[in-house]
Parts: sequence; structure tokens; C-alpha cells
Amino acid sequence: MIVYLSNVQNPRAEVTSKSTVIKTYDGLNKAIVDSSYANLNPNRFVYTYPGPLIGVNNDAVLELNPGRMSSAISIDFVYPCALNLTLVPSTDDIVFEPYNIETFVGMKSAEF
Repeated sequence: MIVYLSNVQNPRAEVTSKSTVIKTYDGLNKAIVDSSYANLNPNRFVYTYPGPLIGVNNDAVLELNPGRMSSAISIDFVYPCALNLTLVPSTDDIVFEPYNIETFVGMKSAEF
């Protein structure tokens, strides 16, 4: 099973998530065969972000005009990377260059 999450804020402290609705889909028959419900069996999780915080653009608001290219946007790590990471920025309205941001062991910052 592969689970993709998008538009999820990384918590800076311990948080409890909102209810998560989980559905089981039968691809052969193209039907949902089982589902959880927020009011009957809520799935809430308490979690703490397990790794270093990753800061983007020094937490400053970034304003882009249509058809324009921004100056370099910084990515900063709280402490040096312990692993090689590939960061992939994603949104519907903006084209990112480069598409993948490669970070390597020991790096504390990168730009895209």
C-alpha cells in the first residue's frame, strides 16, 4: 500500500490530527467496499514530527507575479542532513525549476 499526503503542515510540537476517513477500494469492480466515518469510528492520531524541521524561504511570505521567475528560494535544515534527500516541490499553479532538489549528507541549506 502507498499513501500520499499533501497539504499537511509539519507540526513544530506534538499535535492531534483531525479525523481521517479511510476507504477500501476494489479496483476490479470499481467500488468502495469499506469505509470509516468521522462520527462513528474516528481515526485520530497524536504525533510529533520525527525529524529535523525544514524551513523554506526563512518562513517569509513569497509573492510571485504571473509569468515571472522568482529569485532563488532557500531551504534550510535545523542541523546537517543525515541522509541524502530528494525534495519535490508541488503545486497546481507554479512550475518549479529544478523539479527535484537534491540534498546530500552534511548539507544545511539548498536553493531552488
